[in-house]
Amino acid sequence: QNVEPAYRQLIALLLEPTSGKDQPSPTAIKEALRYFQSFQAAEIETLFICSLQGDKNRSSIDEFIKDKQLNAVTIYPIVLRDKIGVIINLPSLEEPLYYVSSEWVSEKMVWETKKQTRRRGDAGTRRMEIPTKISFTRSEYPNLLDYIDEQVWNLTDNAQTITIIKEAAQNLYNLLIGSAAQEQLTNHFANSTEKTLVFIPDSPLTDIPLAALHDGDKYLSEEYGVVLSTGWLLKNGKPFQDVKLDSLIVAVEKPQFGDFEQLKSLEDEVDHIKKLLNKTRVFFDQKEEFTKEKLEDNINQSSYNVIHLATHGQFSSDLSQTFIAAPEAKIYINELDRILLSENRKNYQTLDLLVFSACDTASDDKRAALGIAGAAVKVGASSTLATLWSVDDGFTAEFMKHFYEELIKSKTSRIEALRRTQKYFLDDRGVPGNGRRPSDWAAYTLVGDWR
Repeated sequence: QNVEPAYRQLIALLLEPTSGKDQPSPTAIKEALRYFQSFQAAEIETLFICSLQGDKNRSSIDEFIKDKQLNAVTIYPIVLRDKIGVIINLPSLEEPLYYVSSEWVSEKMVWETKKQTRRRGDAGTRRMEIPTKISFTRSEYPNLLDYIDEQVWNLTDNAQTITIIKEAAQNLYNLLIGSAAQEQLTNHFANSTEKTLVFIPDSPLTDIPLAALHDGDKYLSEEYGVVLSTGWLLKNGKPFQDVKLDSLIVAVEKPQFGDFEQLKSLEDEVDHIKKLLNKTRVFFDQKEEFTKEKLEDNINQSSYNVIHLATHGQFSSDLSQTFIAAPEAKIYINELDRILLSENRKNYQTLDLLVFSACDTASDDKRAALGIAGAAVKVGASSTLATLWSVDDGFTAEFMKHFYEELIKSKTSRIEALRRTQKYFLDDRGVPGNGRRPSDWAAYTLVGDWR
C-alpha cells in the first residue's frame, strides 16, 4: 500500500500522450506495462505470502503465450485515477496497443456507441459517438470506481430488467474494451475457431464478471473464451486433454458448524461428475464420516491432478478470511496450501484443475475476487474454476454437470468447456427461466491455464 501511489503515478505518467500526438510512444507503453505487471505481482505476493516473480516454475503470461505459440490475446485494464487505460497484447503484433476507455468531464455524460444518437432513461442523457473515449458526470458518480460498482451491481442483480442488465453489461464493455479494441480483436481472430481473451485486470476491477460484457450485439462469452489471470502461469502446466485423470471430489452438503445453507443438489452433482471422471475418490459427508485430518492424510498419499471441492467457502483478499468448509471445521487457505503442496506430494504430478463449486466472495471486501487468484497461486494449481458470488445450488449442479460433459466427452480445452457451458445456459437451456441472466452463468470464472 505504501508503494501503490508511486506505481500508479509512474504508470499514469508513462501513458500520457507524446507531445503533438494522441498516444504515448510504444516504448512508454511497454514500460508502463512492465511496471503494472510488477506492481500487480507484488500486490498478490504481499496479500497471499507467495512468490510469482521469483518462482522459476512460472513464466509471465505473455512469455507463456509466445513460447507455446498460442493464439490468445492479453488485456490489461488499468485504473488511472480519472480514467481507465487498456493495454492489449496481440500475438500478431510486435508492440502492445493502448487505448483510453474512459475520461471524466464536468457537465455531461458521453457514452460510446457506433452509429446512433439516442436518449437514456428519464433524465434525457444524450448518447453519441466519440471513438475510444467515454465520459461520465462527476455529480452523478463521485469517481469512476463508484460508477463501475453501480454497473456491476445492475449487471448481477436478478431484480433488474434484462434491459438494465444488458445496458450495464455494455457500459462495462465500453470501459474495458471499446470499439477501437473490438476492431483489433475481430481482425486478429478472423480465421480462428477458438478465441481466447486473457484479462489481467487492475485489482479494483477483479470483481467484474468479464464473460458478461456485452458489445451491443452479444455477450463476450458467446464469441470468446474469457480467462482471468494473475499475469503468471506454471511452466509445466499442460493442455487438459493431455492429463491422465486421477480425481478427488470433496462434497459437504451441510457443515456441522455455522449457518451455512444445505446444498440439496449436491448428490446429483457428485454422482454425475464421478461417472465422467475415470479414477475418482469421493469424500461425501452424507455417505461417510470424514474430518479434515482424514482428508489431509488421503491427499498426502495420492496423486490427484483434478480436485473438485463442492462445499461452502469464502474468498477474500485477507488470508485469514479465505477458507473452505470441511464437515466439522474450516480449512483456511494456508492449511489447504500445506496439504496440497506437502513434501509427500512433491513427487506427484501437477494439480491441473481445482474447482470450487459452492464458494462465495466476501461481501465487504472490494478486492475479494483477488482471493480466487491468490488461492490458485497458493495451492499450486495450473487452473482454478470458481464463482465470483454465491449461485443457486440447483443451478450450480446443472452448470457443473454440463461443464464436465464438455470437458470430458467433447474433449475440449478448459476455457472452451466453460464458454460452451455459459452459452448453453445464457441460451436458456438446461434450467428453464434461469439461463438468460448473467447473475447465474457469468459468476463462474477460470483462473490460470486455459488450455
